[in-house]
Amino acid sequence: MSMRAVREKADSGWRYGIPEDGQERRNRGPRFRIAASAELQWISEDGRRHKGQGVTRDISSGGVFVYSNSTVPVGAVVQIVARMPRLREEIFGPRLYGTGTVVRQEPAEGGAPGGFAAEVVFRPGPSAGAPELIQ
Repeated sequence: MSMRAVREKADSGWRYGIPEDGQERRNRGPRFRIAASAELQWISEDGRRHKGQGVTRDISSGGVFVYSNSTVPVGAVVQIVARMPRLREEIFGPRLYGTGTVVRQEPAEGGAPGGFAAEVVFRPGPSAGAPELIQ
């Protein structure tokens, strides 16, 4: 599936700033449906660095789901830079930087793109304490 198709799928249910189902998750906070471009980077078990792209489906204070053509294995440490939609007249939207662990994969089926869920802590900028996978 092309990244354009992935973007269209993510945009189809996009509601900026509204919890996906209106309910908070236990220990995770509400999920917000946000279709943001995402740069991905992870290191495989053999130590090789991988890069990919995707589009977020939803983001919460403790995690993210990303539609992607890349297969990021469960258990992999992933670094994500999410480029949020721009607000008002700003030229660029804000970026969120996160590092975490992939906890689930969802295969592509029935025309819907596949993707993965990760427990990720996001911050508004690169952090001195975070591993520098994405450069």
